[in-house]
Amino acid sequence: MASSRRRHLVTCVALALLLTACSNTDANDRNEHQQVAAAAPLWTDISIDDAANPDEPVWDVRAVLSSHDGLPALLAGSVANPGEPNRAVIWDRSSLKKGTPLPLDVDAAESWVGNLSVVGEDTFAVGWTWERGQQTSFVQRSRDRRSWEPIAVPEELVDQDVYLHTVVDNGAGAPVAIGSSLEQIVAVDLTTGDIRVLPSGEHLTSYDVGGAATLGSSVVVLVTARNESAGDVVVPYVSNDGGSTWAAAGKLPGVENSVSGVVVTASGLVATGAHLVGDARRAAAWASADGRTWVREKVPHQPTAGWSTDLGAPVVDDSGVYAAVADSNRLETAIVRRTVRGEWESFGPPADQWRYPGTSAVLARDGDSLLVARSEDGRLQVGRQTRTARGWRFRVSRTTTSVAPVSWWTSMRVDGETVQAVGGRTVMEVTGTDNDWYRSHKLAAYSVIDGTLRGATLTPRAATGLADLSAATAPDGTQVVVGERRVYSFDGPRLELVGWRKRPGATWEPVNGLAAPRVSYLNSVAYVGGRWVIAGRDAANTWLGHAYGALWTSRDGRTWKRERGPFDVDQRSDSWIKHVCSLPDGDLLAVGGVQDAKTSSRPVAFRLDGKKWTRLSLTGLGPDAVALESCATTGDVTLVKGWELTQQFWSTSDGTTFTRHDIGVAGDNVGEVVSVPGGFAAAGMAHDRSRSQPVVWLSANGTRWTQVPIPASRSMSPGEVALWGDRLVVTMASASGPGVYVLENLAELLSTPIA
Repeated sequence: MASSRRRHLVTCVALALLLTACSNTDANDRNEHQQVAAAAPLWTDISIDDAANPDEPVWDVRAVLSSHDGLPALLAGSVANPGEPNRAVIWDRSSLKKGTPLPLDVDAAESWVGNLSVVGEDTFAVGWTWERGQQTSFVQRSRDRRSWEPIAVPEELVDQDVYLHTVVDNGAGAPVAIGSSLEQIVAVDLTTGDIRVLPSGEHLTSYDVGGAATLGSSVVVLVTARNESAGDVVVPYVSNDGGSTWAAAGKLPGVENSVSGVVVTASGLVATGAHLVGDARRAAAWASADGRTWVREKVPHQPTAGWSTDLGAPVVDDSGVYAAVADSNRLETAIVRRTVRGEWESFGPPADQWRYPGTSAVLARDGDSLLVARSEDGRLQVGRQTRTARGWRFRVSRTTTSVAPVSWWTSMRVDGETVQAVGGRTVMEVTGTDNDWYRSHKLAAYSVIDGTLRGATLTPRAATGLADLSAATAPDGTQVVVGERRVYSFDGPRLELVGWRKRPGATWEPVNGLAAPRVSYLNSVAYVGGRWVIAGRDAANTWLGHAYGALWTSRDGRTWKRERGPFDVDQRSDSWIKHVCSLPDGDLLAVGGVQDAKTSSRPVAFRLDGKKWTRLSLTGLGPDAVALESCATTGDVTLVKGWELTQQFWSTSDGTTFTRHDIGVAGDNVGEVVSVPGGFAAAGMAHDRSRSQPVVWLSANGTRWTQVPIPASRSMSPGEVALWGDRLVVTMASASGPGVYVLENLAELLSTPIA
């Protein structure tokens, strides 16, 4: 049964609230070229057929807590029924076995629990809510871990864009909540509501709380922050007066550190996490006697060279400290223990039943056993490490496999009154009896027919099993679909491009000219300037070897040829071509990037003038511009999209002179820009302090942009946008299922003067 079809009219009241959000605390950050729509956008929320959603509820465990003084061990996180928002929930052993979690009474459309902690006789749950883009924190308290009551959180935290992470003893038995924003760390007295701002470090930004613990009368908070020159650092903050004043105490040793958690032991504090060794992240642990001076310790069970991992949050008892480490090469989750002598050792057999790459598990003590839980890509895995007469034994106690069929959208095309969309998610496949494995993509097709999104057969049928797919349609209705196919050989798997063409009224037929002896990667396919163009890259093989940008073109969509040009821009660094559009004079413009050790990437662009491709000089983009992602042309304006400190756009009319335009503020997201009658459109996310709202960005000239909120009823990420007649259709994705919204009055919004 499909959910009801709804029309949403953004009223003047809602619009006034949005305008207020853009004009108060963030007014100085918003630039003059980005405003909220003055006209009222009219949206249609497309119904979703039940079969298009996951088969079962999606479970997500984010926190665990050990049993304590007769109280049960807990898991916490969220559950999302198919097509519905996440709900903050808690499990104990009984509810986990029955599959009936306890929902917390949180007054919001969507909610999650992110942390559990104990202060005195009270257990605290800290989480977050989402309501029409507004994100807030909540705290609840329980004495018996069955009934929970809310604790008031100061409203100022919303205005300051602060999210709470955990609750800790202030050293005198009172609860203090620790939170962070990009600009600051705060400590909130949950008894009085007082907010203390921790001193900011020099040249530090992007604060995040890694863990907090109370050592005697001292409260220690480990904060991960970004340093301009040193990368990610972990800074200990210490308070000795109940959280009234705080002081930073140096930083943890190591390069590019991150912290998963911290616990109190008989000798002080132990923290776990990861640090950078060479070009890979490795599991790491640190110890401190006072919370100020820390030393790094040697951790066993490190992964194969070149593979990254981290050491999960620790748990402590009288026999030592325990933590889990995931080996992403051997597909194992192993438990390690720090003995009371301060030495780390492997503990029990690895949990090799969990043959899926992912984050390290979280642990909790549950009587005489260790409760082990891990969530990854919507999959929940819960197990127990239990002592037997023959030693320690690991047993899986519960797994869930219900995952969203679509994590992202890869293509969308309109065929008359039908919208056809293809999305994908990441999958892992094991080959043979050993641990050979690879990540790939599983695609799913949908169609909007008679106002409802339904599952569909991937067309053409021969495209079933592709790792990626892109599609385009010519003005006469001819369609071309191109994808990546994984081919197995003695030398291992490699990717090749395959494609099909369909003329109006005809059947799908395979294309030719895409076969190559090397590996070909797909980025996009388009119909521009009277020809079909595929943008991608070429490499010697899947795993190693130099890669560089590649283009294929076709006049009829059936017969293709590889283009010759100066696409290998740096034989010492890999490069790529991401997108192709036409300039106002009809010449083709191809945009992409090349790797750079200092700036991560540099912009690259090529122009087809007649029959010859030439590389463009992009000095006009500025010295800090990095890889280009897409381009689009409407009238005499071509927009090129890329990244700098925030997402940037440049306009050009001749492919030589570029003018820069800012859209939104840091943290905003703008997807691929498409040309629409009367201007440009893109889907993305807008952030105004504590708001995180999916939006459509519109512009008539590429200079002034309108932000049009999408009325999603749960947190969703926008995907593709496409014209559907005179309307704009937007695909959306979430953990509990897909969504589709249609903007009915696109032309009105583009032509209405911005307020």
